[in-house]
Amino acid sequence: MSRSYAGCLGGSSSFRSRHDRRWWPGPGRPDPRCASPADAVIKPTLVDQYLAIFLLLVVGVLFAAGSFVASATLGPKKKPSGAKVAPYECGIVPDQEPPSRFPVRFYLVAMIFIIFDIEIVFLYPFAVIFRQLGSFGLVEVLIFSVVVFVSLL
Repeated sequence: MSRSYAGCLGGSSSFRSRHDRRWWPGPGRPDPRCASPADAVIKPTLVDQYLAIFLLLVVGVLFAAGSFVASATLGPKKKPSGAKVAPYECGIVPDQEPPSRFPVRFYLVAMIFIIFDIEIVFLYPFAVIFRQLGSFGLVEVLIFSVVVFVSLL
């Protein structure tokens, strides 16, 4: 009885070669002539690599558009009266106009906060693997910190 080779399904080219122990792996073992699908290496293409980012961008745009549509649809339709949009503090109408400019101190504190916040973001990876970096990593972090502190002057 002769069989045709059935690819990677364990078939063989003939009855004689099926019983030839030189190449036949035995019952329940995979055919060595074929690689299993788990052994196959699939290289992602450029489109596959950016597909997740593109989908996230689409979801973000759809969420933003949906938020605007829901706000316009579900929000109040009539214009508020002048009394509702007037500023007040604790129910008392203000007797003088607030200053139009913020002090420069406010902007300086905000910029310093942002600089140190970004510095922490860059120092976190160092904190995770500081033992592997050794003295080289310590010197690099010190240089980075000096540059950040000098930039504040």
